[in-house]
Amino acid sequence: MKKKTLLLIIHGLFILLLSLNIQAQVIVNLQQPPPNQWHVEDMWQLTLTNTANQDYEVYLYATVEEANAGIIFEATSTSFTLEANYSGPVSHDDIEPADIDYPDAEYENIIKKTGSIPAGTYTICVYVKSVGGDDLGYDCKMQFITHPSPPELINPVDEATVTEELPVYLWLPPMPMSGFVTYNIKIVELLDGQTAIEAMEANPAWFEETGINSTSFQYPISARPFESGITYVWKVTAISDDDWVIGESSVWSFNYEAVAVVLYVEPVPIELISPSYGEVINTPTPRFEWEQIDTTAMATVTLTWTPTDTLTVTPTATLTATPEVSYNLIIWQLTEDLAEGYTLTEENLVDLDPYFVMDGIENTSFVYTDTIDYPLLPEFAYCWQVKAWTGDQLLGISEVCMFRFGLGLPWLFALSTYGVPGVTVDVNGNLIFDLTNWGKCQEKWEVMSKIDAIFSWLEKEIKDLEKMIKKVEDSKNVNDSKKVTAIKNARIKELQIEKKKYESALGEVKKEKDKADKKVQACNVPNNELKKAIDILKNTKIKIGDNSLLYKFLFATWSEINDAKRAVKKAVKKIQFQIMLNQPGSLPRLARNAEEAAKKAEEAAKKMMTAIEIWKLSGVNDKMLKIYKEQAAKAWDAAAKAWDAAGDAWLGSNNSDHVRKNQEAKRKAREARQKAQEARR
Repeated sequence: MKKKTLLLIIHGLFILLLSLNIQAQVIVNLQQPPPNQWHVEDMWQLTLTNTANQDYEVYLYATVEEANAGIIFEATSTSFTLEANYSGPVSHDDIEPADIDYPDAEYENIIKKTGSIPAGTYTICVYVKSVGGDDLGYDCKMQFITHPSPPELINPVDEATVTEELPVYLWLPPMPMSGFVTYNIKIVELLDGQTAIEAMEANPAWFEETGINSTSFQYPISARPFESGITYVWKVTAISDDDWVIGESSVWSFNYEAVAVVLYVEPVPIELISPSYGEVINTPTPRFEWEQIDTTAMATVTLTWTPTDTLTVTPTATLTATPEVSYNLIIWQLTEDLAEGYTLTEENLVDLDPYFVMDGIENTSFVYTDTIDYPLLPEFAYCWQVKAWTGDQLLGISEVCMFRFGLGLPWLFALSTYGVPGVTVDVNGNLIFDLTNWGKCQEKWEVMSKIDAIFSWLEKEIKDLEKMIKKVEDSKNVNDSKKVTAIKNARIKELQIEKKKYESALGEVKKEKDKADKKVQACNVPNNELKKAIDILKNTKIKIGDNSLLYKFLFATWSEINDAKRAVKKAVKKIQFQIMLNQPGSLPRLARNAEEAAKKAEEAAKKMMTAIEIWKLSGVNDKMLKIYKEQAAKAWDAAAKAWDAAGDAWLGSNNSDHVRKNQEAKRKAREARQKAQEARR
C-alpha cells in the first residue's frame, strides 16, 4: 500500500515538472498600459520569447478582471505559429480577428461607448496556449484607474434666460488634470416634448466648435445667430492630448430672448425749488422742495425689438391712464474737487456713492429730520437730485443741484438765547467770545459733557445686557438636553454678573454727575439751559480753537477715502475679469496695482482714525462720530478687498513665488478686516 502511494506521488511530481518545463518555454512580457487608462488594443501590446528549439502552434487568451466585479472582458485570438527561438512583439495580423466576449453587460456598454473602462482596480492577463490546450506562458499586470471628473458647466446656468447676442460660455476643467486638454462645445435646439439629453443626442448641431484651448468660449459673431424665444441645450466634451474622450459635461439648457429696447419720450424735466444752486442753508433739518411732474407727455410708449439681423418688429402701445408717480431724493456729499466745480452733472457723480437716498416719496417735498442716521455736516458741500417713477419706469429727472450746509444767524442767535456766557453775535452774524467767562466755565462744561456721555453709554449697555438675558431665557425649551440647559443657565449667570458690574459703575458715575451739576451751577447757568447749549456746540461744530483746521483735515481725508475706494473697485474688477478669461499672463501686474490701491486705502483709513481721536477731544456728538468711524471702516474694507483680489491674482499667475505672495496678501486682507471691525466698535 505504501509503495503504491509513493509511486502515485512520484508520478504527480513528474507531470508537474513537465508542465512547468513547458510553460517556461515561452516568456510573456505584457506592456504596462498608460497611467489611469486602458483600451482594448492595449491587450495585445506584448512581446513573446520562445526559448525552445521548436515551433509552437499557439493562440492568445486574454482577460481583464475587476477587483469587485470579476472578469469583465475576455478575448481569444486566432492561432498562429510561434517560431523556435523567436523574441519580439506580436503582429496584429497574426492574431486578428480575435473573438471578444463581455461577461458583464454594463461594462460592455461602457467599453464600446468610450473605448476605455471605468475607475477601479484591474488585473490584466494574457496567456499563451498551445492549440492542444497546454499553457506555455503568461503575464499579468495590475492597473489602477482613477478617471478625472467631467467638465462642469458654469455659465449660462441651467434654464437661464440669455439676452446677449454673443454669450460667453464658462466651465470647470476635469479634475485632476493630467496632460494637455482641449474642449469641444456643442449647441442644439430643444424641440417641443424633448428633454435636454434627447435633444443633444437626436437633433442636428445648431453650432459646434472643437479644439478649444481654454475653459471659456464666446459665441462667435460669424456663427448662426440665436433666434428669440427658442430654447437651446449645450454641453462640453474634454479631449486628452492623445484624442481620447476624458469626459462629457451634463447637458444644460438656456432660453434666448432678444433684448427689448423700450423707448419713451424724453423724461420730463423736474424743476427744483429749494435749496437752490449754491445756496448755503443754516439748519440741519432743511426742507427739499420741487415742482410736480407733468405726466401728460407720458401718454405714448414705443417698443423696438430686433430678434435677428434680418427682421425688425416695431409694435406700439399707448398708456390708457395717467401713471401713479412717486419720487426719489438722492443726496451726495461732494469731494473737494467736485465741490469746487461750477457745473455738476450725474456723470460727474458716477463713482461717488450717494450720501442719502429716500425712495417712494408721494408728494413734492421732504424734510431732512434729525432722526436720519447721516446728518448734514457743517462746511461740507452737497448736491441733490429728484427722479420721478411709475413702477420701474423713469418718468422725469431733475438737474443736479449743489448746496452747502453752514452756520448762519438763526443758529448763532440760538447760542445767545440759551445763555452761553461770553458768546454774543454782532450785526453781521459774527461770533464774539468773552474769553474770561469762557475760560471760567469751559472746563466744567467739558467735564459735564463727558460724564453725561459715559452715563448714557452705561445705561445703554445695561439695557443691551437685559435684552441678551431675556433672549437666552426665551430660548429655553422643555426639549433641551441637560447639556444644552446647563450651557444656557451658565450664559445667563455670566450676563447677570456682567450687568451687576455695569450697574455698580453707573452708580459711581452718577455720583460724579451730581458733583458736576453743582459745579456747573456755580457758573450761574441753569443746568437744563447748559445742556441745550452743549448740544448745540456738539451738533453744529462752532469754530472754536483749531476746529476749523480739523474740518479741513476731515474733508480732505473723506475725499481721499472715496478716491481710494474707487481705485480698489477698478483694480478688483480687472483681476476678476482676467481670472474669468483664464489669462494668467497679466495677473502679476494687476496684483501689484491692487496692492498699491490697498496701501492707499489703508493710509486714508489711518488718517481718518487720527482725525477721529482728535475730534473726540472737541466733544463731537455720537452720531457724527459714528459716521466718520464708518467711513474709516469702509476704507479698511476696501483695503481688505484689494488684498484679497491681489492674493487671488498671485495664485492664478505664472509667477514662481505665487504661493508666498498669495499667503502674504491674504494675511494683510485679514488684518484689514480686523481693523474695520475695530473702527466700528
